Amino acid sequence: MGIKGKKVRVEGMGCALSRADADGLAGALREGGYDVVGDEEEADAVIINGCTVREASDFKLREKIRKLRALGKEVIVTGCTAEANPYVATAAGAHLLPLSRRGDFFKGLAVPEPEIPSLLPPPPGGPIYVMPIGTGCGGSCTYCITKLARGRIASYPSRAVLSTVKRAIEGGAVEVDLTAVEINSWGKDTGESFPDLLRSLSALKGDFMIRVGMINPRSLLDWLDDLLDAFSGEKVFKFFHVPVQSFSDRVLKAMKRGYTASEAFEVITTIRRRYPEASIHTDIIVGFPGESEADFDETVDALKRLSFDKVNVARFSPRPLTEAASMEDQVSEGEKKRRTEVVTELWRRHALELNSQYLGKVVQCLIVEPRSPAALGRTANYKQVVLPGKLESGARVRALITRATPIDLRGEVAKDL
Repeated sequence: MGIKGKKVRVEGMGCALSRADADGLAGALREGGYDVVGDEEEADAVIINGCTVREASDFKLREKIRKLRALGKEVIVTGCTAEANPYVATAAGAHLLPLSRRGDFFKGLAVPEPEIPSLLPPPPGGPIYVMPIGTGCGGSCTYCITKLARGRIASYPSRAVLSTVKRAIEGGAVEVDLTAVEINSWGKDTGESFPDLLRSLSALKGDFMIRVGMINPRSLLDWLDDLLDAFSGEKVFKFFHVPVQSFSDRVLKAMKRGYTASEAFEVITTIRRRYPEASIHTDIIVGFPGESEADFDETVDALKRLSFDKVNVARFSPRPLTEAASMEDQVSEGEKKRRTEVVTELWRRHALELNSQYLGKVVQCLIVEPRSPAALGRTANYKQVVLPGKLESGARVRALITRATPIDLRGEVAKDL
């Protein structure tokens, strides 16, 4: 497969891993002499790292392909869509580049193949650097298509991760976001451990912070203390994304998540005891096949007791070739919508209560996005702070919080007394 012309636009849809993958593709093409452009209309060809985690993702991708084809652009789809659900792309007129064929693709373009097949993206020279540390998944969730696309766990070597992050910091990164399908599965195939990797990254020189991505509750209790010890480093945001998906044992068993509701509850409460100020996010799927009103009530009750800083709520979406797609007792779309609204209203109310505790207080924050007319900063527990005016990337400022919303804090740079 070739590319028509020399101007290429590369973009990633979906999760942080997909976007980082797209950055890696762009870097490899740039090294091979291609002009990687930011404007779709300027490009001769557009490469899309597609996401197929939900039906809405498929619809979004199809619409984008059709729009680009109407403009006469060559469209190449790679990533999870090309590997696990290719018809979505081909039916809309795109070519496919499966993850398994990227090596041949690079050879055909005379582009140097990256050290790691799934691509470690080169440092972009920006303030936020997304660092994929591996691919693949160790789980067997009945609803998820990602494992079909990404396969089994394949951890990137620690030396490659450390050297890449070091270069990113030297290039101006002040926030390093670690991402993978499952962060806590890193090293299981190589005999290493994620807590040790986190300690090594924290020991790198430079003024930067590390954000750890999604941590699956499965088997986490066995080494949670070691992980929390690694989080104690001053360069690690006290932020935890723990996707529980449901607090009903019956639903969790049907999902094959590998833990019970009480175990997930213990993980969250243990984190809270160790880091009372930590920001904790979770994911919840509503309307999983067979989820009764009693099952849903168990989840709502747990959310009330745990008061997450954010809940990413999604309606169950049947995915091709997954067990859950053919399960009986599918929940109606109307009921999924109602349950989504209940969870959304609940977490936003709790989040506003948590964020309102900062009103009138002065917090330290790191400027990670020096936008205009407002800059974005992050507190030590990864709360987003919106500050007016132009502030330099990497600046550490004291901010007086004057307003709180469910998703961020608003304020002004505090004047020294």
